[in-house]
Amino acid sequence: MKKLVVSLSVVILVCCLAICGVFSGCGKKEEAKTNNETSAKRTTLTVGFDADFPPMGFVDDAGEYIGFDLDCARAVADELGLELKLQPIVWDAKDQELSTGKIDMIWNGFTMHVDTR
Repeated sequence: MKKLVVSLSVVILVCCLAICGVFSGCGKKEEAKTNNETSAKRTTLTVGFDADFPPMGFVDDAGEYIGFDLDCARAVADELGLELKLQPIVWDAKDQELSTGKIDMIWNGFTMHVDTR
C-alpha cells in the first residue's frame, strides 16, 4: 500500500511539472515585439571592465585597452553586429554604473551574492 501511495504521488508530481512546463512557454507576443524593437535600435555595446586586472583587462604600453576579457567582449559585439565601447570603471562602483545605465554590462568576474539567512 505504501508503494502505491508513493508511486501515485510521483505520478501526480510529474504531471504537475509537465503542465507547468507547457504553460511557462506562454507569453504575450507584444512584449517580445517590444524587446526586438529595442534591440534593433541598439548600435553599441558599452562594456564596463576593471582596467587594472591583467591579463583580463589592462592598458598596454601603447595606451590601448587589451586583455582576454576584452577580446571576448569584442567577439560577442562582432557576433551581435554592435560597435564595442570599452568603459573602464572603478570596480567598487560597478553596481551604480549598471543601475544608472552608464554601461550595458560588466565583463569581469562579477558574482551576485544572495543572503539566504
